[in-house]
Amino acid sequence: MFVRLFDAGLAEEFLGFLRRADCVVSLDDVDAHEQGISVEVEVPDTPDERQARTEVALYLHAWEALHPDSGAELLDA
Repeated sequence: MFVRLFDAGLAEEFLGFLRRADCVVSLDDVDAHEQGISVEVEVPDTPDERQARTEVALYLHAWEALHPDSGAELLDA
């Protein structure tokens, strides 16, 4: 699945945040564009895509609580 981060200046911190939540991301999976960056995210050890999306959505809520002006969203598949 893909996540968009609107503030590309926070990319390294964002990737670190996701890795600490046991998500799999790499710099090779980052796509920069005028709306920020898109990051491909995998959540190992989840039974299905629905559960993985739920977990990533919760991580994004936590990220936004820590960085209220950064803007992050889960993109449609």
